[in-house]
Amino acid sequence: MSVSSLYCVGEPPRAWYNMFGDYTYLTEGYYHSLDGELAGIKIKPTMEEILDAYVVPLAMKKAEQAGIMVPKYETVTEYETVTDEISSQVLVYAVNPFSTKYALTNNQEERKTAIKALTMGGKYAVLCQYVPRNFQIITLRSVLGQSTNNKFQKFVERVFHVFQLPLMRVMVIIKEEEYFFSSIKPLSLKELDNQERSWLEAVGQWQE
Repeated sequence: MSVSSLYCVGEPPRAWYNMFGDYTYLTEGYYHSLDGELAGIKIKPTMEEILDAYVVPLAMKKAEQAGIMVPKYETVTEYETVTDEISSQVLVYAVNPFSTKYALTNNQEERKTAIKALTMGGKYAVLCQYVPRNFQIITLRSVLGQSTNNKFQKFVERVFHVFQLPLMRVMVIIKEEEYFFSSIKPLSLKELDNQERSWLEAVGQWQE
């Protein structure tokens, strides 16, 4: 493990975090957590937590079970199996360990095109999230559960408590004062601004 990835928080028993930020399958960040587990370090995120966060159907179910609101959703492999709601907009996510792609579709033709592309011709599944009317989609940055957007601080804390990824982007669907969890995307360490880095310095330290 390198000093740039291993971070400890608190007095013994300490919490150890892989701070690489991008934990997608077979990337350097993924292997940092794998190496930590093999070395017997109780590191966050674990391999199980990585899969739970980045595989969108698993993330949806985990958030739902924790009491976090999620939009209506279903997993499909072909356009013909979609419960088509003509008036609704739909977020289509690839369910594929090698891809984090998604598309916001506005009608049936766009959905058909997106599903064909993201399933790679039916090879993989996709997850469809049915977006409520009058919605807004935002992305929140989370650094050990801290957010620069005070309005969404409690929501970010809840997502961090459930998923345990120290660095993440959280996509949220907003309708009025309701917040619906959509997905988690990578946030790399090098992307942190000065305020976010100051939070890290306040709670822990880098370790070799």
